[in-house]
Order: sequence, then C-alpha cells, then structure tokens
Amino acid sequence: MAPGRPSRAGAKAFVSGEDTEIEAELFDGGTSVPVTLSLPGVTRGERDMLLAGCLMNAYRAEKNN
Repeated sequence: MAPGRPSRAGAKAFVSGEDTEIEAELFDGGTSVPVTLSLPGVTRGERDMLLAGCLMNAYRAEKNN
C-alpha cells in the first residue's frame, strides 16, 4: 500500500474511533483525486452498526454480548 493511502484496516480504525474526517483517494481511469470523507454526528451505536456490516449483524453481536 502506498504511503498516505488509507487501507481497509485504516478505514475500520477510523469508524471504530472518534474522528469525524479521514483523507482518502478516489480512482478513476488511472487518475486519483484526493477527497475528505466525513461522518458528522454519527453516534457510537451507528458506528458499531457500520462495523458489523448491517443492522441484523449488529443486533446479533449485541445479543451475544
């Protein structure tokens, strides 16, 4: 992975954390465009649901804990 490019693990760490913005790159036709992705106002529960992959997985994980 090239320096400065967030990996899938970096995206997961971003959603797991408390930050509201992350730098990323969009790729189109061999060119890349820097962008800022944000999750303003997303609650801890909503972040947990994103990490689980879907609402049903989040409910299952909650039930098993």
